[in-house]
Amino acid sequence: MFRIHGQRLEIPNTLDVLIAGWTLAEENLRNDIASCYPDADGEFITQRFHGKYGAILSYASECKHIENAFLRDIQKAFPELKQELHQIASGLIAEITLHKKATEKITGGDIGLLIIRPNIHDHGHYLKISDYRRGLLCQAKLKNQKGKWGRFTERQTEVLPERLSYLSLLFYSYIDDARRSLNPFQWQLCDSFNFSEVQHWLKTDNFPSLVTSDNIIANLGYGNIGTDNDDIIDSIISPSKNPVLIIRVTWPDNKRPGGPSSSVRIYSRQENHSSQQIQIRH
Repeated sequence: MFRIHGQRLEIPNTLDVLIAGWTLAEENLRNDIASCYPDADGEFITQRFHGKYGAILSYASECKHIENAFLRDIQKAFPELKQELHQIASGLIAEITLHKKATEKITGGDIGLLIIRPNIHDHGHYLKISDYRRGLLCQAKLKNQKGKWGRFTERQTEVLPERLSYLSLLFYSYIDDARRSLNPFQWQLCDSFNFSEVQHWLKTDNFPSLVTSDNIIANLGYGNIGTDNDDIIDSIISPSKNPVLIIRVTWPDNKRPGGPSSSVRIYSRQENHSSQQIQIRH
């Protein structure tokens, strides 16, 4: 039986590759802004980051870093299996997509952040492969030249109080007056706080526990933050008309293990069982 947290297969090695790529993408983005794009706004920052991260994930996929990391994860989860695990991990890639910007009227948030990655259930004679989704609603804020974050809109003030358990503030800010030196992204989770406290943070520029992106990706990947509620993900975090960054760990088209049923038969387990029966008979 494999090791799970709740119903999630643990994938620490795969997450490490995603986190390292995100960190490098932010660094490359900051270099670009310093050289060519001073005073870039929040939408530009998000779109440019998407391109940087996408290129890094494409390279990591081509070099089989994603495949090999996931193989190590499932080998730890299923130590008694061999060839089936190589079959499952073969060809696995990671990619990021950014849905087009539309409107905040539906969700009250600027960006959805969604991780979709494989989950595996042990059914004895076969392994069933499915997707596990975990999402975070993000309200992006860019500090202006006066050092202010701005206030929530009327619509945000109306809907966000009910969504604090899976909401994070995402901060873009510059170090210098010329606005060429972009700070690393900073995040403030809103879970366990009330909305008046969140409003006060923005007004005073004083936040209780800012964290960097590596912390967010790790905790979202481990299921410690955000939500896996399908209704919330589909209607609030990733509706069709809301911008969302989707990190997907998957297989190319038509290469998903097990075909349409996504089920991989465990022959080695059957062979071991037959071998044990023969030994008992002797």
